Amino acid sequence: MVFTDETTCSSNALPTMAGDSAFPLLGPHPGGGHLSSQPKTFANVFIAIVGAGVLGLPYAFKRTGWAAGTLMLLAVGALTYHCMMLLVRTRRRLEPEGVVSKISSFGDLGLAVAGPSGRLAVDSMIVLSQAGFCVGYLIFISNTLAHIFPNPKSLYLGLLMPFQLALNSIRSLTVLAPLSIFADIVDIAAMVVVLVVDVSSFSRHQPDLISFGEPSAVQYDGEFTE
Repeated sequence: MVFTDETTCSSNALPTMAGDSAFPLLGPHPGGGHLSSQPKTFANVFIAIVGAGVLGLPYAFKRTGWAAGTLMLLAVGALTYHCMMLLVRTRRRLEPEGVVSKISSFGDLGLAVAGPSGRLAVDSMIVLSQAGFCVGYLIFISNTLAHIFPNPKSLYLGLLMPFQLALNSIRSLTVLAPLSIFADIVDIAAMVVVLVVDVSSFSRHQPDLISFGEPSAVQYDGEFTE
């Protein structure tokens, strides 16, 4: 699919479709039912983007160096923004073809753009990425609990697995919204505590800072900026 030059990353530069001003990615709701409220949607999106991975950023910067870590963080942010705007541009490009109302998932979007192979590629990448996120969260939580309570990490992994499988079985983001709101509050509180402790420790003893760490440490920054 080829986009014309008139399509830019600014929504103000694009023609506005009917019903497109408030929600540029969404067509008419096929069920006609009540959608999730904006606060619930914000809670789900916030915890999806600013998850517990940000708590590992200090360690990632320690391994990669402050300069390399900052550059990678900016690069990942720019790529994320670009991909988000590609969704808007793709939706508006498909609008004249009348297929937007049939698209309810990323797999459907891949099918509309590149056929069955596009759906397979998109669905496969989503499954692999989400499975990796789940594994990463399990490792992060089990390591944290093992530092607080001196028990084997495998014990916490076994206890957390059923809970995570139960959450994964919930298909409605509206149902998950209360948990997302709670997670948002806890995540913000944890970030505040980390910042306060780090600033206090840094003011008492300024450690030696490195600009660029070892090349193998780049994977840590890439993981935590996801």
